[in-house]
Amino acid sequence: MFREYWQDAGEPLHHPDSTALATQVETHIQQRIGRAIRDLAVLVTHDPLRIILRGDASTYYHKQMAQEAVKSVMKPCGSDFALENHINVA
Repeated sequence: MFREYWQDAGEPLHHPDSTALATQVETHIQQRIGRAIRDLAVLVTHDPLRIILRGDASTYYHKQMAQEAVKSVMKPCGSDFALENHINVA
């Protein structure tokens, strides 16, 4: 997942770091909690840096663990970022 940057011609440009970071975050979540989040999707946007989580979980514990996994990936970077957790619990 990634943010699209638009040229004057209307064609999307993809920020190369967005895809790599989204993949790293998604992999780390799956390593920590397995497949507890169904249909997990991670979107990374820049300016400002924002990470958005989407998917479905059966417990609030798994939703919280996914959020904590993002924080552990981002902590070494020392970057300020916003985190939006839109994981549904059902």
